[in-house]
Amino acid sequence: SSLASMIKYRAEQELCHVMTLEDPIEYMFKEGNSIINQREIGTDTTSYHQGLINVLRQSPDVMMIGEVREAAVLEKLLEFSDTGHLCISTLHANGVIQAIDRMLAMFPEDRRSRVLTSLAGNLSAIISQRLVPAKNGKQVLAYELHTFTAHTADLIRRGETNKIQDFIQKDTTDMSQTLDDTLFKLFQSEQISEETSIRYALSGGNMKLKIRLSRKPEAAPTSNTATENR
Repeated sequence: SSLASMIKYRAEQELCHVMTLEDPIEYMFKEGNSIINQREIGTDTTSYHQGLINVLRQSPDVMMIGEVREAAVLEKLLEFSDTGHLCISTLHANGVIQAIDRMLAMFPEDRRSRVLTSLAGNLSAIISQRLVPAKNGKQVLAYELHTFTAHTADLIRRGETNKIQDFIQKDTTDMSQTLDDTLFKLFQSEQISEETSIRYALSGGNMKLKIRLSRKPEAAPTSNTATENR
């Protein structure tokens, strides 16, 4: 999985103590120079929330949670992030903006201002992934990515998350990518069909237009008929 790949990469690049809470454990890490302790919900602890309380007492450098499902778990992760530790997790969302909005919606209105401030200060990146049908009968990964900048963090702090999508669309670096951009690239590389790119796009209308504009206009037919002299 993507989470396992991130943990594996971090553990190989830098000596660290990693703690994971998973439901269930999907990938067993091999022992190396770093310490990776894996805990399973239902076997080693009763819940993500209780597991987090126990895990944080062991002072890990990196914390990985299989899925954020409730405010109490997200709150613990934000507290851990506030102290400079890396936290990695997943939640169900269709894109970067919806992921932020879903995290915010876990909390009551009177607490959201503080949550926005905490998210603005701690979010490093969000990756939204989706497997779509490929032309070869298999599936291929389409994704949306944003690595947060001072500007987009400030938009979160002010509660203006709707403006982040425009920033992602205009960002020409490798640090941001819209889902529709990756779908369009998959279409251009002939990995997916036009119908698939339109069906899975966040804006099917814009995808149709983008595909139409990308096609070269057909050359006018050349006439072999000689011009009649009058």
